[in-house]
Amino acid sequence: MDASRWRCERVFLYSHPIDMRKGAVGLCVLVMLELGRNPANRSLYAFINRGRDKLKLPVWHLNGYWVLYKRLERHR
Repeated sequence: MDASRWRCERVFLYSHPIDMRKGAVGLCVLVMLELGRNPANRSLYAFINRGRDKLKLPVWHLNGYWVLYKRLERHR
């Protein structure tokens, strides 16, 4: 796999919490309408939930989107 296809030039953090039920299409609509940017460019867009313990990143790769998801756990 060619790693250059995964390189991003900029990272944008969407500052408002989102509904984590949104998928790739819903997140890309936010990028286009709220940020006025093309979600398929070489930028990375990060979205968080209200509790700030979940993160979603839609990533364009070749001919479709990957949605990367991270949930932070509390150490007990």
